[in-house]
Amino acid sequence: MADAYTKTKLEHLTEYMVSHLKTGVLDNKIDAWQENAKLVISGEDRGNGGMVIAEWQYNAVISVEGFPHQLFDPRYLLASVACWLSEYDHDRASTELEDPSISVDVLDDGTADVSIEVELSEVIEMIPDPDGLITYQGQQYRVQTAPIYTAEEAEIINEANG
Repeated sequence: MADAYTKTKLEHLTEYMVSHLKTGVLDNKIDAWQENAKLVISGEDRGNGGMVIAEWQYNAVISVEGFPHQLFDPRYLLASVACWLSEYDHDRASTELEDPSISVDVLDDGTADVSIEVELSEVIEMIPDPDGLITYQGQQYRVQTAPIYTAEEAEIINEANG
């Protein structure tokens, strides 16, 4: 049985923008896609058989056509992107991703096409699964976040030489 599909960061960001700007200003006017993607191979062991096999890095483009910038403050649009990045993309600094860039093409006195480009990076993890679709080094895996177990208790022993 296949695991449930987990949304990409780009899908989550786009849905976040639409749901938080509940004015209808983005209805049927927003589109999002990826450009210039690359796969950075890792193989980092996560313990318990799980591993990070790669990091998927890409430029996300979010395009809003006919944004009514005279009726709706465009800072709300930009704030929604900044809030999502701050709340859901915690590892941006460690992966050295650039800040978003924005381009605006004014169509007339009331509307503009807005393009927001954001560098995103997503870890691709695998865990052992005899029914998994991926064979790697003679073992079957499925793509899924590897569980990380955290100790709930610890005992420290200090043996003094005397």
